[in-house]
Amino acid sequence: MSWGLTTSGWKRFLIISLALTSLNAESARIVHLGDHIQLTGDIVSGDAQKLASIISQGETVFMNSRGGDALEGLRLYQVIKAHQAHIKAPRTLFQRCQSACAIAGLGGRTVQGRLAFHMPQLSALEKSHEARAHLEEIRKAYVRVMQHELGIDDTLKVITQTGRFSFYAVDFYPDRYLNSPTEQNLPAPANQTAPRLIANRSR
Repeated sequence: MSWGLTTSGWKRFLIISLALTSLNAESARIVHLGDHIQLTGDIVSGDAQKLASIISQGETVFMNSRGGDALEGLRLYQVIKAHQAHIKAPRTLFQRCQSACAIAGLGGRTVQGRLAFHMPQLSALEKSHEARAHLEEIRKAYVRVMQHELGIDDTLKVITQTGRFSFYAVDFYPDRYLNSPTEQNLPAPANQTAPRLIANRSR
């Protein structure tokens, strides 16, 4: 999925992605642990390439991240989608998969756990017209991914009911088979339980 971005758009997004994550953020820890991959920590540029270098087709990825670089979240989504990985995310107070982590998690062939979404934001210091225009483009890319994977209703809730520090959380019990380009009109397999949504909540 290209999200309708041009090559020049990719270059411009690199500018805005720096404003969407902490300047002090370290790259996520992405390692093999036994029979799965674990991704923890803030998401920064280069993490998708790191994941792509170690992931195998159909592998399980445990994701525990508060988010980070919005563009890198989209890149992680693409890597996860291409490898038909299975995503597991925590539901606890101190462990979570939110923001850029959540958009990345939507690439999973199955998802188990909680993904918490909000729209990408600029840092409080970034006021330029160019940055705001770039933000609008990357938000459109997020909307395309969410519409494809979650549907219109939940996407609208993310757009209208979230802010910088508030999220729309989706619980997946026990796994949810998400859409793919060739299967988006097929029902979930019989052994899969339909997803249940929890109420929008601020954290």
